[in-house]
Amino acid sequence: MKKELVRKIVPLALAFVLMFSSLAYGAEAISVTKVQKEEAISTIPDVPGVQDIMSQKSVKGLKQSSLKTASSQLKIGTATTYKKLDSYLSNENNINYVQFNKSGEKGILELKSTKTGNLLISIGSYKNNASAVYINQCSSSGKVLNGVCAQGIKPGEAITSCIPVKANTTYQLNFTPANKNDIFLIMGVVVPGGTSMTLPTSYAKDDYTVAAGTDINHKTYTTYLKLKAKSNGLLSVQAQDIIGQNNGIKLTLCNSKKTAISATSTLKKFQNDGKESIDSSYYGISGVTKGTTYYLKVQTAAPVYALKYSTAKYTTKPGTKKSKATKITRGKSKNVTLAASTSTGSQWYKISVPAKKKVTVKFDGYVAPGTSVKMQLLKSNGKTNVKSMTINGALHSKLSGKFEITFSKKGTYYVKISKTSKKSSAAYKISYK
Repeated sequence: MKKELVRKIVPLALAFVLMFSSLAYGAEAISVTKVQKEEAISTIPDVPGVQDIMSQKSVKGLKQSSLKTASSQLKIGTATTYKKLDSYLSNENNINYVQFNKSGEKGILELKSTKTGNLLISIGSYKNNASAVYINQCSSSGKVLNGVCAQGIKPGEAITSCIPVKANTTYQLNFTPANKNDIFLIMGVVVPGGTSMTLPTSYAKDDYTVAAGTDINHKTYTTYLKLKAKSNGLLSVQAQDIIGQNNGIKLTLCNSKKTAISATSTLKKFQNDGKESIDSSYYGISGVTKGTTYYLKVQTAAPVYALKYSTAKYTTKPGTKKSKATKITRGKSKNVTLAASTSTGSQWYKISVPAKKKVTVKFDGYVAPGTSVKMQLLKSNGKTNVKSMTINGALHSKLSGKFEITFSKKGTYYVKISKTSKKSSAAYKISYK
């Protein structure tokens, strides 16, 4: 059955922390921080297999291919996106229909991949088959490399397994025992893997890049996924194990030299209002030089994972020191990027406050997980701190922080947004009311 990715809106979970303090000269300030969970994104369905087709049709009704004898080579596909993977495994025309002709056959089927990666293989045993069988992946010489179905597959059952393959290498699938007239349905798709890959500039609705997380020896790859930023703004990334084990996807943003410019976060499925959802990570990025190159460093024990990213523009260029502070008129706001880099940095804003009227300075946006930014309200000298707060980054969360203030006298004040570490970054709206 065709499976689709579905976005669902869930109630927003709010957590408030209130802190109160008094200012000199009779001024009074309230600072508030708030964490707001983003719209939930439903988890990516596990990949389909022959069991989905077997449940809808009789085996005899399926189109029979010419593959009926031992040592025939299986037809397998290749997929680098979730939609292609899902489409291939949902199409009965991609099934290899295998029937062993006589008892005592070695039960050997050959396969060959054009890519190095992990082969998602789905095998169904016809209900009238004689007995359970055990299936191993072997080298072309017959050496056992991996168990495909270590527990055995009984008549009427279907399994989906994942085995590593190397490009342009012939492998065998060894069925034991191979009984006369036993029928098997087999589908396979290779998801490529490696140490580098270039991500698309955009994604079709509900589509994802898919890649192998482990190598030919079942060891974790360190993969650098290349992307280019076209403007300053927010980079949002979602990732998930799609084999059903819920292995964490370790994610680190790197610059064009593959130097880490963020903390490492681990993305996993999580429960949101009783439903499984995908984690999201956020970063502030710069694209002012006609497309800045970034890499997403991925490490996971997931044999196959899915990942996608999106960007949103936050293009105001604020002053980076007091003398060049960006003025914010009351009732206005600015959309700003505090970009990930190998250094710390600050952004300055200037506001004119009236006497004896409450004003609000507010931060709304995203901070890279595992890092934080500091928001300060400073007196006209740009040094004396009136109030400050730290806004901590979090997965799958939009963050807010605000100062509500009543001054006894009118005057000029400064708002300073700063990285608390070299790996901090943010994309935010700052408003003054």
